[in-house]
Amino acid sequence: MKAFGIFLVVTLAISPLCNLYSQENAQDHSEPASFLIEAAVQNANREGKLVLLYFGAEECVYCEQLSRVLGYEDIQTILDEHYEQVRIDVGHFDKNMDLFSLYSAKKGTGIPALVILGKNGTVKEAISGEEWGESDQEVYEFVRAFLEMTTRE
Repeated sequence: MKAFGIFLVVTLAISPLCNLYSQENAQDHSEPASFLIEAAVQNANREGKLVLLYFGAEECVYCEQLSRVLGYEDIQTILDEHYEQVRIDVGHFDKNMDLFSLYSAKKGTGIPALVILGKNGTVKEAISGEEWGESDQEVYEFVRAFLEMTTRE
C-alpha cells in the first residue's frame, strides 16, 4: 500500500508536466500500453480533457505523415488544450493488437488510427487512415475537423 501511495504522489507530480504518453517510453520502463492509457484517462478526467489514442508503427509511411500533421502548430494547440495523447506502437501488427482491437476495431482495420476516449475511457470516436485522404493537406483538413468536432460534443 505504501508503494502505491508513493506511485500516486510521483504520478500526480509528473502528470501536469506532459500530456503525451509514449508507448516507446513505456517499453523502456516495462510499462504496458494499457497502463499509459489508464494514466492518460485519469489525468484527462482531472483536467476536463479527452484522450487521443494514436495507433501506428515506425515503418508506416502514412503514420509518419500523420505524425507530421499532428505536429502542425494549430493542430498541436488543439491537442494541448483538449487532449491527453497516447501513442501506441502496433509494430508489424504483432504488438498491442489486443488494445487496437478493443479500441478501434469498429472503424477500419488499418493504421494509422486515431481513437478518442471520453470520460472513464469510453470510446467516443475512432477513425483510421483509410478515411482521410492521401496528401498532407487532405490529412490535415480531415484530422483538424475531426479533432475540433469531438471537442464540441
